[in-house]
Amino acid sequence: MHQNNFPPSKFKGLAILAKKIQQKCVHRLFLVEHVHGNHWIVVAADFNEHTVHMGDSLPGSHTQILKGALQYFINEVTGQMFSIEKKLYTPSQNDTFSCGVCVISMIQYALFSAPLWTHLMREIFRTEMFILVAR
Repeated sequence: MHQNNFPPSKFKGLAILAKKIQQKCVHRLFLVEHVHGNHWIVVAADFNEHTVHMGDSLPGSHTQILKGALQYFINEVTGQMFSIEKKLYTPSQNDTFSCGVCVISMIQYALFSAPLWTHLMREIFRTEMFILVAR
């Protein structure tokens, strides 16, 4: 892997993840990133299909940096370049503060085919997420 000036302990979790990927123990990876200090997005890798998928509930190019970082990491770990495929099924938010619950919804849909978040159901979805977290 690429050499850097950071202490190895700073990347211990990343090294463990890389090993699990190399051992083919990881089939899908979802990364949630807080971008520009005010927005949450998802970038996902599918190690069976060799693809990277992006999810952003607001229009824009928020995912470009994270997508590139994930592709670089995957290439370093597997020696393969993954292709960029269609976006994750992504709800569209009509406000400036629902991106966090949209991210949860995208991952739930991808993993469990759960219904996607909608603006009309926002209060119910937030309440359900609060109950899950509070348990």
